[in-house]
Amino acid sequence: MGVLDNFPQSQGYLLNHHIEGLPRELFARYDVGGLPGTDETGRRAFGIWAQLRLSLGDKGGYQYSEEVLRLVREVADGDIPWTFEDTRSLWGIADALSSCGHTGHAELYRIPLAAIATLGYPERRQILDDVPPWHPAHRSPGRAALRKDLERVLTEPPEHGPAGVVRSLVWDGDPIARAMAGKYAVRLTDPAVLPLLKHWRKAKARRPSEAWLAKVRTLLTDDGVAVLREILFRVATHRESREPGGRVFLARRTALPLRGMLWTCEVIDEPWVSTLLGDVATNCGLGRNGTRGAAVCRNERLANAALNVLAKRGGLDTVGILARVPAKLRRPALLAKAFDALDAVAVQEGLSHEQLVDRTVPAFGLGPRRGPGGAGRRLRRPARHRRAGAAVRQRVRARRQVGAPVHPRGSSTRRSHF
Repeated sequence: MGVLDNFPQSQGYLLNHHIEGLPRELFARYDVGGLPGTDETGRRAFGIWAQLRLSLGDKGGYQYSEEVLRLVREVADGDIPWTFEDTRSLWGIADALSSCGHTGHAELYRIPLAAIATLGYPERRQILDDVPPWHPAHRSPGRAALRKDLERVLTEPPEHGPAGVVRSLVWDGDPIARAMAGKYAVRLTDPAVLPLLKHWRKAKARRPSEAWLAKVRTLLTDDGVAVLREILFRVATHRESREPGGRVFLARRTALPLRGMLWTCEVIDEPWVSTLLGDVATNCGLGRNGTRGAAVCRNERLANAALNVLAKRGGLDTVGILARVPAKLRRPALLAKAFDALDAVAVQEGLSHEQLVDRTVPAFGLGPRRGPGGAGRRLRRPARHRRAGAAVRQRVRARRQVGAPVHPRGSSTRRSHF
């Protein structure tokens, strides 16, 4: 029985559909005792074949023969010229075996870890980055068990400077992350700000805990507030970009510290905070590519985080900001959150619903309203529009008096009759 025949049937789709170009002819030769030559193609194929030898079938397990263990260690310690696609295949095979009962993680990932260490850091991040839902890495306990080994291969050396430190924390999956590792790298790696950046990466819960906010209060400095404001301003005007995996708004490893920055705004008492939170919520709550669709947001987690902080801040200065959300967004969950926040502000300030609506209507300098209490302002069209409307109505009345047809408003032929 060959290595392909012994691979778990439940993971067969990986070999048949998602790993292209497997050298099956070379595998068949190695199955009957053949050895690779000195050519690079044969050596790489032999390495993948050795990885497939770790399969114990659908039942899984962890007990391997000494022959298999010796083969795996020889391949891992060898100088095989691995390519990007080879390394991706090795990790896919290891994840597939780990997800179906193979618990010898140290041996399963010995060759993949050795192969990925030969690649550059951008290629390493691309292979270990977010994977599609069908990928076995979503169900693989192996990556969790080897967390320290993954950190080791993803952490850039000190000679890469501040940019390498930031890339090791937030990667480089989108323009915001690349700006953090570029323009803001020196400021983010300052000894007074770096602990705060590492704390922002721990914003994994739905809402910040009191302990998380308490630590933010101890770590926050003026420099931290300044760089936070500049980065969030970029997020408020950010657009999708084309990355190796397709069009991306924000990568998951970028969104995590950004959510921590939004949570940090809860403890910052500055006049610009509410406006910036509203801009971030609106931009992240739009549909993909800036549309107003309700199906998929650009990043609902960040939009939720911004609205939650706005709701906690309260006050009349947030009313106009929250009122802009229904005008631009269509996601029901975000709309409900904005309306709940407005209701909470009304209760807090002792305002009725009508009074709250009056405060959300812009004045435009058009004079006070002539209504009970004189609250708010009346919106009126400019005088030139009123005069033009009166002239049109006068011509319509004149045509009706003589029995001439009156075309509906917006008709393409209306002007020719007036």
